[in-house]
Amino acid sequence: MQTVDASQQLAAKSACQASAQFMRVTILPNATSDIQTITVDLDPTFSGAVTNSSAFTGPFAAVCTNGVVQCDANSFNNCHYKQWQAQAGVGNVGLGEVSPEQLGACYCFNNSCGNNLLWVNSGKVLNDLGSGIALELNKLYPRLSVGRSDQLDAVTLVYYGQNAACGTDSSPEQYYSHAQDLAAAGVAAQNQPGTVASFIASTPAAAATSVQSVQCAINRSVGLDEVSRDGILSLLSMTRGQWLASAASMPPGTPACDPSNCINFIVGDPVSRTYIGNKSVCSVFGDSALLSVARPDRIVSAKLLETAFDDYGQVWVGDSLAFTSNPTWTSTGAFPSNYCELGRNTFTYPGSDLTGLFTSAATTLKIQERSAVFDTGDGAAYLQVRVNPGCQLGAETLTDGCTAEENNAKCGVWEEWVDGVQTVKDGLTTGLAPLPSAHTLSGNTCSLSTGNRNWWTTTRTYQCATGSSTYDFSDALKRRETVTTSLDATSGNYTDRVTNPDGTITSPNGTVTLPPPQATSCQQTCKTRTARPGDAVGLSGPQSALNATGVGWTFHYKNCTAASVCPVDPGEEVVSACDCQSNFAQAAAMMQTIRMVKEDQTCSQ
Repeated sequence: MQTVDASQQLAAKSACQASAQFMRVTILPNATSDIQTITVDLDPTFSGAVTNSSAFTGPFAAVCTNGVVQCDANSFNNCHYKQWQAQAGVGNVGLGEVSPEQLGACYCFNNSCGNNLLWVNSGKVLNDLGSGIALELNKLYPRLSVGRSDQLDAVTLVYYGQNAACGTDSSPEQYYSHAQDLAAAGVAAQNQPGTVASFIASTPAAAATSVQSVQCAINRSVGLDEVSRDGILSLLSMTRGQWLASAASMPPGTPACDPSNCINFIVGDPVSRTYIGNKSVCSVFGDSALLSVARPDRIVSAKLLETAFDDYGQVWVGDSLAFTSNPTWTSTGAFPSNYCELGRNTFTYPGSDLTGLFTSAATTLKIQERSAVFDTGDGAAYLQVRVNPGCQLGAETLTDGCTAEENNAKCGVWEEWVDGVQTVKDGLTTGLAPLPSAHTLSGNTCSLSTGNRNWWTTTRTYQCATGSSTYDFSDALKRRETVTTSLDATSGNYTDRVTNPDGTITSPNGTVTLPPPQATSCQQTCKTRTARPGDAVGLSGPQSALNATGVGWTFHYKNCTAASVCPVDPGEEVVSACDCQSNFAQAAAMMQTIRMVKEDQTCSQ
């Protein structure tokens, strides 16, 4: 490495060694298309030989991005959800049982979910298995850099990568789970002569453009809405009546009322004869209750169960008439007649639904009974309100502490961690992302899960330029555009744009040698078959007496002619026409079948 003007040089490695195989994942399917065994072979030090091997016995019916599902064979019953977990003691991964919510993107492949799904999708199954294992292995081997993966056959996938332990750094593993310490470590290394950080900080480019690191965070939070019965509806004042009336005080047949989420109350008194008229004209008396409606959204129902009036009466909820015993008396004024003596209590059971009057109330709600009395009388209204106390998810909010940096054109994301997963490193995306997760909110009386969210906390480090660079690359960019837009991909001819020392611009022509075109042809093959007498393998007796009428087939694979014609001998028929086919998976399946048939045979004398 050297500076643009070649005044300073630095010996450094951008990679430690060529990519080598470090992990092999092998699956062994069974007859029901479950995975019977998963084998993970590791060579984390790139020694060229497997140094660590772990096998996991199924049957496994499904695979997830971070685990597997183990069920009864050929079914999705009696399932156990297993997550890949790094095990430092053995230097490999293990499977730990978790709740279904802790696994992501699971899908079933055994025969209970469809025919032959495992073989048809073996590539995807292997890739999902290997990705989950490789991600977990990074906790044990943080310097392990995964490069690529290759599927050797239908049941084997290998991963290639590099070990970043060849540099001159000092134990970067300490920062794997503590990214917040990296900034301070960088400052310390910058002040230490001879380090890479010190060299880079002293270059003209670094000196010309001052860069400031800024850390910020974006947090998601979900509130816990915890409220008690009295926090929803409570009594502020009452002239006469009973708040939280007992079941014995309520009318016969009143629905059961759980004190934790239900309130029975009575406005007035039906037996005291406390209202005394003047025996010459109907007088109106009344009692009321003023309620605090703190959470109308938590009110489930409200009903007027019974009324008792001597002589006539009304029930008002707020400004609405909820009941009247005389259809002509619908206002808040006097009784419509001078005479109203009935000489008795009249009981009615309206069962009116008052829920809408409670849920649409403001902070307070007045309930009143009004009695029209000629001589003496009384009145009462019996009500029942049900509420929904306890825990509910509250408002979800995002607190963005990175707004200033996001809107600053001179700032760019240098490092980003989302729920502990590094998604941006050295200004480049890593391609990793956290799995959705849930938080448990705990209150005074209850706990509640938030349900899965894609992320909760994002921590970023921005690099913000505090000065302007003295370097101008605009001319180089114009030259690049001229060359790339004029290049003839067939001949290699192009037009250049050169700025001469005197400032003039010329456009000379040039030619580059292009790489030879990639070969696209292949040796086409075809598949044929020839009929033959069938065999009855595994049965006793002379071969000549077995399966005399059965028909078997002998298959042949042949190279096609240049004209894509399959050479067919007499008695042969074409099964697969000429094409660039690969029958490795079918051959592997046949060999596996033969192996299993052999194991099922029993030989005895």
